[in-house]
Amino acid sequence: MNYFNLYQEYSKSQIQFAGVIPGLSQYRKREYLKMTALLGVMGYSAYKMNDLWGDDKPFLKEFNRQKFLYEHTQSETRALEAAEELNRLKSKIADIDNEFRRWTGILITTYALNVLDAFFMEPEGGYRIDQPFHINMNMVDGQPAATIGYKANF
Repeated sequence: MNYFNLYQEYSKSQIQFAGVIPGLSQYRKREYLKMTALLGVMGYSAYKMNDLWGDDKPFLKEFNRQKFLYEHTQSETRALEAAEELNRLKSKIADIDNEFRRWTGILITTYALNVLDAFFMEPEGGYRIDQPFHINMNMVDGQPAATIGYKANF
């Protein structure tokens, strides 16, 4: 009996465990196009989220500066100008925040699809059902004999 095989499938639990890390279950199932698309969408979403609310945050800094001027000014005309600028910046920040939420939703949805793919989509070659080591007990010439087989991944 020959147990050597050029392609060793992963077990279902190994594929499901790999679903925690984005793209790893697709790599193990040899679905490279799906893995590339998944990692591309997740990477671009993370890039856009960082781009919107990264370290710079210029609109938020300007909003806080205008708010300080509005609260501490003695001139009524300057207070009205600062209030108009605050309203303009407030709507701009709300737009940025909504776009950030959209990209966050895309990122979370893509990750959820990754986990669903790992748990419910079977690989083309199927899962490995048996273990790589096999011990067979036989009777040879009336004597008990044991043979050990190993399924190797080359």
